Amino acid sequence: MKLNKSKLNLSIDIIMFLVMLLIAGMGFLIKFVLVPGYKRNELYGKDVELFYFGLDRHEWGSIHLLLGFIFLFLLCLHLIFHWKQIVSIFKRMVASKPLRIVLVNLVLVLSLLFLFAPFVVKPLAVPQIHHALQAKAKAPERIIVMVDSCEPKHETNLQGRHNNRHAMQNVEIYGSMTLQQVADKYDIPAAKIAGEFNIPLTYRTEKLGRLRKRYTFRMGELKQFIESEKSKP
Repeated sequence: MKLNKSKLNLSIDIIMFLVMLLIAGMGFLIKFVLVPGYKRNELYGKDVELFYFGLDRHEWGSIHLLLGFIFLFLLCLHLIFHWKQIVSIFKRMVASKPLRIVLVNLVLVLSLLFLFAPFVVKPLAVPQIHHALQAKAKAPERIIVMVDSCEPKHETNLQGRHNNRHAMQNVEIYGSMTLQQVADKYDIPAAKIAGEFNIPLTYRTEKLGRLRKRYTFRMGELKQFIESEKSKP
């Protein structure tokens, strides 16, 4: 029986170690390879979605969370199988019983706080003013083409193009969003968006990153369609 228990403990430790490496490696993948939107635009240009084995960073994030639960489960098993040894070492480390009680309660409180705090906290919603300032800072100066009579020409067309580019920047659509989420965000019927890009309405809960590859449309085209619908009276 002791031999079987030793083998079980060793197996759990090995699996924990491998899962921990997977969690770390997947974190590196999400952080440095499948970079978020602003970095992706800098490295690869706009209207590009990054995939690894057919999954985007949000789907890898879900797998990362699942591995975290598996690691937590294995850690609980590890503590259960080594409980007597842990208690014995803890008593030798802390001779005072009242101090042991305080430390145990402190660890329990911190454990519950770390585990359940994400379910009760509320994020701080900050208006995206800095994006507008950045767009204004990066906006090209208005170009006026002069003819012999020194009268401005094509100013209206150039300004109109600038306004269109600025309007496109106000439409924020990501590959991790679903067609239905886009429809709800911009108050446009999902059926109208799906019909424009020949997407079956049954796929309205599918992520745009996958739909874009399957039905060969660009995110820029979707943004342009959304902006045209928003500008209609």
